[in-house]
Amino acid sequence: MLGTGIFGTTGIIQAEVGSAFFVILLWVVGGLVALSGALCYADLAVQMPHAGGDYIYINRIFGPLPSFLNGWVSFIAGFSAPIASSALLTGEYASEFFRVIWPGSALADFFSGTWNRKFLAAALIVVLTLVHTRGVRRGSLIQNFLSLLNIFIVLGFALVGLYLALQKSDTMTVFARESPRSFWGLGIGLMWVMFAYTGYNGATYLAEEVKDPRRNLPRALILGTIGTAGLYLILNLLYFLSTPIAELSGEKAVAALAARHLFGPGMAGMLNFMFCLIL
Repeated sequence: MLGTGIFGTTGIIQAEVGSAFFVILLWVVGGLVALSGALCYADLAVQMPHAGGDYIYINRIFGPLPSFLNGWVSFIAGFSAPIASSALLTGEYASEFFRVIWPGSALADFFSGTWNRKFLAAALIVVLTLVHTRGVRRGSLIQNFLSLLNIFIVLGFALVGLYLALQKSDTMTVFARESPRSFWGLGIGLMWVMFAYTGYNGATYLAEEVKDPRRNLPRALILGTIGTAGLYLILNLLYFLSTPIAELSGEKAVAALAARHLFGPGMAGMLNFMFCLIL
């Protein structure tokens, strides 16, 4: 869950909604919806602790055709699209890293090109796919390392960044209750928020391989969703308190922008490199 969504959607949502207060409210609503989903999946996982997640549940309840169709929807929209989005955002943060650390260099010029960033994204997907095809043990070592690195970087950036942001900004002014631009903007914003929460059901796909699934799966789903929602709120507060709203609106690499305002260009460059590793 921690990755592309929270590092790449807040600026897009702000451009659609036009009110920092309602953007934060959408993240709260999204967290409650995700928690409701996690509770439903926890119950299903306890009743049917088998590998396959959605496919198993739909197959048992509605039959093979709906589960077959759901499998293809998951493959195309549920997995392929987020993987592509994550890889593309990695290119955005790589571009920011080289622009700050080595401005005017060949690498900075290379990553400033849209198609070059897309080439990097495609190459990353291919390389990580090849790593995972070499075996479960090797793939799990890399996955566990990147997951721990992800948590460490996100927690550190969120807590230190929010502390600094609170020293610099007037919270009441930033989150004044302005009206949203339109009802449709709220709907589009909520769609992006729910994209960021995608993955709260991920543990169910490996239910058969979890020790004591009746006890551990509900814990993983519920505590994981609550913890992620809390981090999302902290990061969004950090973004809005550290960066002028006009500058934030429409920006994809929002964490890079916030890091530059909070820590200066040098430290922001290093953080952008870390963001590349965890996206």
